[in-house]
Amino acid sequence: MTLWGTVLDAVILLSVAMASGMLFGRLRQSVIVGYMAAGVILGPGAFNIIHNDVPLSGMAELGVVLLLFTVGLEFPWTRLRKMGGTALGGGGLQLLFTSIFGTIGFLAAGFPAREAVVLGPMIAPSTTALLLRLFTERSEMDSVHARNASVITILQGAFDIPLLIIMTAVGVQATVGQVFAGIGRTALYALGLFAGLYFICNFIIPKLLHVVVMSRNREIPILLAIVTCLVAAWASKMLHISSALGAFIAGALLAESPFATQMRADVNPMKTLFATLFFASFGILVDISWAAKHIQLVLAVAGAIIFGKALIVWPIMKFFGSSHRIAIATGICLSPLDEFIFVLAQIGLTMSIFSPDTFQLIVSAALVTLFLTPLLVASSQRVGHAVETVLVRLHLVRPTEAMSLLGHKSLAGHIILVGFGPAGGGVLEALRKTGRDVVVAELNPQTASQAREQGILAEVGDASRVEVLEHLNISAASAIVITIPDHRAVLRIIRQVRALAPEVVIIARARHHSRIDELTSAGAYAVVDEEEEVGRVLGAEVINHLPKLKPISPIVTTVFPPAAPAAPQSPA
Repeated sequence: MTLWGTVLDAVILLSVAMASGMLFGRLRQSVIVGYMAAGVILGPGAFNIIHNDVPLSGMAELGVVLLLFTVGLEFPWTRLRKMGGTALGGGGLQLLFTSIFGTIGFLAAGFPAREAVVLGPMIAPSTTALLLRLFTERSEMDSVHARNASVITILQGAFDIPLLIIMTAVGVQATVGQVFAGIGRTALYALGLFAGLYFICNFIIPKLLHVVVMSRNREIPILLAIVTCLVAAWASKMLHISSALGAFIAGALLAESPFATQMRADVNPMKTLFATLFFASFGILVDISWAAKHIQLVLAVAGAIIFGKALIVWPIMKFFGSSHRIAIATGICLSPLDEFIFVLAQIGLTMSIFSPDTFQLIVSAALVTLFLTPLLVASSQRVGHAVETVLVRLHLVRPTEAMSLLGHKSLAGHIILVGFGPAGGGVLEALRKTGRDVVVAELNPQTASQAREQGILAEVGDASRVEVLEHLNISAASAIVITIPDHRAVLRIIRQVRALAPEVVIIARARHHSRIDELTSAGAYAVVDEEEEVGRVLGAEVINHLPKLKPISPIVTTVFPPAAPAAPQSPA
């Protein structure tokens, strides 16, 4: 296909994706689902207007690279290191157990051993691009389950290459020793890539940016960000590592730079263009007529994958210290299949590992899970809350999931502090001067332990739960201060407190100015607006750092000459 033929396909696909996205948006559905629907409509299985050609797939892959680069700019390397235990431990165990149980499940369902051994690991990774997009749209990126799911699914990208090695080994019937040798070689390549990117992003790029700022050239930082992203993706590809993972690592390393926000804003328009092509290109692979004939089988496989993966993640996340509600919500978010499965399925078909029917079954089931992802993300916390409530009523789980260290019922007039991060620590320092008792409610067990080591009364629990609030004796409290950044969680806590203790003073934190009215309407006495407070602090810092100059006379500029005074009128 010629270049302009590819451009025409891209224009048609983007136009239909835009119309479909608008339609789904009006129906209060995710626009990403509309983009995927556009691919199904235009693909060979429906109107057969666009075929699955290589140039269009290349542009779609570029969209993922740019998307993961901007996501990396949101996750500084220092932040990722703090989450390493959950990401590496939880994500690694999830990949291992899903691969094992998935293979067993496909064997039990009657699939040939050659297919089952590949299909089991293929369904283990979860969608990255779609989850991150949905978390951002729903302003949930700061919630605990979203942070867990985001980091796990990003680091699952490292599993793509071992998957390719497994598929190649099955295709050419390689020995076990050859498989492990290939995986070890890839791990060494990945380590070398990270070392190279770390050196470039920490020692070379900061100096280049300093020169750019000094020259005040607005375009060069944009080009520098794009070049860094594409070089990292290209190097990853040459080393047979996921290009999206390389771009993410580059973004995470550059996130420590003061220019990260501007880089993210500059790259975002191009990311939107190519990422739309990426989502829309999924549907092109699906033969809608085949899926319609085998709809029961497709739905059964998709349902088993969603339920099975969520069930596997639940105990793993619980083992790493999450509450049942958070563990279940994380599992539901990680249950859809990864976008890369479409690439793997094509490779499996080409290498004659999969039959045409198995290929269509796996891509159709994958598309179903991706279509359901917005619904799964939206319902994950409600389902987690409902399941945890049932477990409590059956006396299988204690309400606070923590050993009570003090008799809260004896407290009166105390202040409940929800969240013990940097904001919560600042609030506590101010409250200590009042001499009042302060009780901290914190979801993270490690953070709660750190608070106890400082002599602070702290409990592990979800403050949006009735049992937890009652345990903290909310009815006798004088105030509750909510410092967590997750807007939806803050809203749930306010409503629950207002229902249990109408007279308690509620002070809440708002990440965005647009959320203030919703929080005050729910019952907050006062809302601290982060955006407004940042503006005040910035203004104060500017004034503090201005040189002490003598006052100067104001400059008055006259744009129009003053009108001549009117002549006095003679009396009538």
